Amino acid sequence: AVIGDVAFAHDVGALGLASRARGPLVYVVLDNAGGRLFDQLPIAQSGVDMELFTTPPRVDLRAVSCAFGVAYAEATNVDELGAALRGALATTGATVIRVVVPPAGAAAQLRAIRRALRAS
Repeated sequence: AVIGDVAFAHDVGALGLASRARGPLVYVVLDNAGGRLFDQLPIAQSGVDMELFTTPPRVDLRAVSCAFGVAYAEATNVDELGAALRGALATTGATVIRVVVPPAGAAAQLRAIRRALRAS
C-alpha cells in the first residue's frame, strides 16, 4: 500500500492488525511534511497561502512501528526504496517503509515511486 504521511498518521492504529499478517504486507509512507495533496488542486493557483493547508503529522514512524511490532525501513531515493521493498517482500509480516520526499513536487515524486514499485 502507498499512503501519505497524514493519512497514515490518522490510521496508525491499524498497525495493530497489520502486526498479525502471515505474509508480506508493506506500507510505503510518503513523508512530504503533510497535506501536500492540496498543492495539486485548483486552490493552489488561487493565491491563497498554501501553508494554511499543510498538516505535518510529526509522528515518529520508527517508534510507532516498533510499538506495534512491525518492521521498519527508510528510503531517501528510488534505489533505497527498491532495496527496502525487496527486503520487505521477502519476509513474513508487515513492514513500514518511510520514503522522504521533498514537500514541493509531490505529484512527480509519486509517479517516480509508482514506477519503482512496478519495477520491483
